Amino acid sequence: MRYTFMSFGIIIMLLASCKKPVNEPQRPLKQVTKISSSPTDFRSFTYDANKLLTNHTIQFINGNGTSVMSVNYSYVDGVINTAGAPGGSVFYETEGKQVKVVRNFRPMGSEISVINYSYNNKGQLIEWREKFSQPEPDQPKESKQTFEYYADGNVKRMMYYLKMANDGPFVLSGSTVYDQYDRFKNPEISFSGLVYLPSVVFQKNNAGRMRHYAANGELYQTNTFEYTYDADGYPATKLYKDDRSTVPILFTYSYQ
Repeated sequence: MRYTFMSFGIIIMLLASCKKPVNEPQRPLKQVTKISSSPTDFRSFTYDANKLLTNHTIQFINGNGTSVMSVNYSYVDGVINTAGAPGGSVFYETEGKQVKVVRNFRPMGSEISVINYSYNNKGQLIEWREKFSQPEPDQPKESKQTFEYYADGNVKRMMYYLKMANDGPFVLSGSTVYDQYDRFKNPEISFSGLVYLPSVVFQKNNAGRMRHYAANGELYQTNTFEYTYDADGYPATKLYKDDRSTVPILFTYSYQ
């Protein structure tokens, strides 16, 4: 078993799904270096000579000024080994190139939580469970997320659960469904919650729509994505629309 480290502060990328191709998920041949909505709001990605991600930076403007999160990664024999950022770190346990366990730590070293990951025989992530080390009395003791996939390998549904008592059951808190995908290559890197998972591909193709449901099954939010593509079949732009807002956001892609 191999042990690795990583930062605890990564934001989930916007995801979504039109038609479903038949090939298994695979890494794109073209690597994205930046996804931006403005010169000051972007995500950037840096790679080494072996095309392994070595830095992930998020920058955006908020009411308090500019927020920046930058995480650096290193590898041993192609397997993620260490990473760090001011916000904390994560201790990884891997089998082969699959992340099996991560332990989240604060900057001063105290443990926040432990996450266990489960995969199917196709190598697809199907479940993670996070147990919080020192939860507040009114906060969850554990959380769980499950993943379902279409036959082509694109993620179909994510279900979210919480456990409020140590000896209590997991209770459904909501779900997200991806019901449209295009047929073009998705260059975006897969993350699960706050953790970078190098071996996981949630979406081989680009999502066109995602629907968010409450625990009772009520639809409360729909996001749609419209793309333009470059000559290699990768997204050049992505127009993000939220049915709760009248202002769409246009993202542009840069590649190496």
